[in-house]
Amino acid sequence: NVYYDNNEGAVKIIARGNEYAKNEVNGVGTIKDGSLTGGALISKFTVTPGRYEVRMKVAPNIGVCNAFWLYTEDDSARNHELDFELPGWNTYNKLSYNQVLCSSWLGERNHTSTDAPVSVSAADGEYHTFTFDWYYSNNNKCVDYFYDGAKIASHNTNIPFYENRLWLGAWIPN
Repeated sequence: NVYYDNNEGAVKIIARGNEYAKNEVNGVGTIKDGSLTGGALISKFTVTPGRYEVRMKVAPNIGVCNAFWLYTEDDSARNHELDFELPGWNTYNKLSYNQVLCSSWLGERNHTSTDAPVSVSAADGEYHTFTFDWYYSNNNKCVDYFYDGAKIASHNTNIPFYENRLWLGAWIPN
């Protein structure tokens, strides 16, 4: 579900819903009937605080989680994570591509999340730029989130301090 498209000069990540053909499924770790599969790219290297950015088109289908995130676990199974997830939740508690979920995590329960409104829908078929500015020092622990260059959220609680891997993915959550 991950490949490089020479015509577009871009990596493509496919999330397949219930229409995924059973005979397309091969390998270990697939769902029994082949439905609800996705894909992700994960860096082999780890990263420390700094600026991280991706230009991506998101799948415009409600039910697909599009994400760009930094993630790792320490020995006590506390996850350290920063992420963008789309679609986010709007004020009417409905999924919306005019909202971007921005989160910072320290463990399974300790997190800060913002459903940030954006001026241009992320599902307009165009490339959009998602950027983290991750700071972690004695006097500055925060993450700033940007969408197409505009700051949409800032967190100063639950800021990861371990090195993370970069992830980019699309999947069908439960």
